[in-house]
Amino acid sequence: MIKITGATKLLGVMGYPIEHSLSPIMHNAALTALA
Repeated sequence: MIKITGATKLLGVMGYPIEHSLSPIMHNAALTALA
């Protein structure tokens, strides 16, 4: 689970339809690996 604090940065994904997109999963994994 990702811990959200005052130092947490937000990244948005926009699109339609987005329900079936794997983009949030891929971006979360990449950003976690880089942290």
